[in-house]
Amino acid sequence: MNHSYELLCNFIRKYLRLSQNDDSWRLITKNQGFFLFSDAVNESTWNAFAERHLLTKISASVQGNLVSLAYKNKEISFSLNENREDGILFIFHVAALVFDDFKIFYCKDSWHSDDLAFLAVPNDLWSEVNTDQNAKLIAHRLVSLNFASFEIFMDQAFNASNRNEYLSNNLSVLVSGSALPTPEEWVEMFAEKKINVEWREYAQNASGVYSVPNQDYQDWYLQETHRLDKTTEGLRFKEVLIFNDSFRLSFEKIEFNKKAWTCLLQILVRYNKVLIQSGEKVFSQKTWEAMYS
Repeated sequence: MNHSYELLCNFIRKYLRLSQNDDSWRLITKNQGFFLFSDAVNESTWNAFAERHLLTKISASVQGNLVSLAYKNKEISFSLNENREDGILFIFHVAALVFDDFKIFYCKDSWHSDDLAFLAVPNDLWSEVNTDQNAKLIAHRLVSLNFASFEIFMDQAFNASNRNEYLSNNLSVLVSGSALPTPEEWVEMFAEKKINVEWREYAQNASGVYSVPNQDYQDWYLQETHRLDKTTEGLRFKEVLIFNDSFRLSFEKIEFNKKAWTCLLQILVRYNKVLIQSGEKVFSQKTWEAMYS
């Protein structure tokens, strides 16, 4: 066993030991040499990985949109769709090509990225880690590419239940080209989603919308009307900053239930020019809309 291969196996063991409560995206970005990525539509997708770990490379020939791949004594051909999914399609067929030596998995924690991450697990290591004890952790973290068709894989891999969103209790939002909502508008936006909320200061009773500073409601809270007497906080507006043609908000979820929090996430879809950050993940408007529209 070469040293690079041993490092690969040890990293995979570490990756699969992560708690289900942990987001592995940071680990992926700091250890990119152990992963395949969907950013290239050619043999370098596999060969750069193979070279790092002293593995067998693949060869490829392309005629128009027809791709032929060869690995050891095995060959496979397929047609590109000529769309943004071709990088994933290429890895899907690489997985079939190297199946006798490796099991390739899509890493769910990369779902939000333009360059999806895939983990190639050597078969001898797969026999070691694929146990009943690990089954739940593996299913939480990975999706096999061993499906009868690319379409079935895509349906399975990218359904809502397979998005490990890991949204923290803190959310930062930068909106361009729109005015900061007034306190009254926040109440109305929640009401449109059938959630009745009121403004409050820390540990205080409800305050009418006209008693809330119109553009400076930092450290004020929104809370559901029926929970005001049971809580001291709610959805905290931790930061409120206004610029020439944009505004920035930071939210903190404290004693604010999941349904009301989800309502906030849906409200943010209405902004066409927005960047949303939760922990180390940054979401574009397009990604956010796909999640919460």
